[in-house]
Amino acid sequence: MEKKWWHDKVAYQIYPKSFLDTNGDGIGDLKGIISKLDYLKDLGVNTIWITPIVENITEDQHDNETDTATYGYHGYWASDFTKLNKHLGTEQQFKALLDAAHSKGMKIMVDVVLNHAGYGTEDYFNRILTDADGNSISMIRDSSNTISGDDKYDSLSDLPDFVTENKAVTDQLVAWQTEWMSKYNIDYYRVDTVKHVETTTWAAFKNSLTKVNPDFKMIGEYSGAGYANNAGELGTGTMDALLDFDFNDFAQNFVTGNISSVEN
Repeated sequence: MEKKWWHDKVAYQIYPKSFLDTNGDGIGDLKGIISKLDYLKDLGVNTIWITPIVENITEDQHDNETDTATYGYHGYWASDFTKLNKHLGTEQQFKALLDAAHSKGMKIMVDVVLNHAGYGTEDYFNRILTDADGNSISMIRDSSNTISGDDKYDSLSDLPDFVTENKAVTDQLVAWQTEWMSKYNIDYYRVDTVKHVETTTWAAFKNSLTKVNPDFKMIGEYSGAGYANNAGELGTGTMDALLDFDFNDFAQNFVTGNISSVEN
């Protein structure tokens, strides 16, 4: 059987802020990942999946039910797609991570989000785009273009939802993420919330990335997709692979003792 690009990939996911702190500020950083590359390689890892690296909101998203302060350490609540999250380090250190990983035969997969931004960023993103007449173009969905309960035209967890059915909005999001990939030698993107964005957007994204690097891969997170159902996202010129939610469910059943369901 012909060997596919994914056949020998062993991936290790890292939330950088909670991985390893090297400067004593209590927050994990890119230098921490660099310092552990040999350790990860010894484990058999050859692909490192890093959660989103762009600047995120810093305000407390208070959990009123438990009266607990919560913050987006995970990286999925972007406030600026053009800047590296300052807590992780510098862009020079990001390049150093890529260079060091590649020198050891390892790939770097960076998580990207095109579906939504972080809480409270509506005003910022709605000031970015204008049309030919100088009128503002809202990047964030509002009541005029929301369909309640719809996978694509409603927000997730009340996060500011990008109006990706508007080509100008898609073009901007694609340009931001393509620039990271073209500026740095990133190997793959793990693409968040695939089911919540139009296929036309993913096609535009894939086309843009492929123009820069024909071998670049996109691995999609489509909630509910798996070996039995790829949701029409494979073999269509968009995603090169999907996370297998079926395997996730079977693994959970296995470790909780529901062996018969796994056998079936």
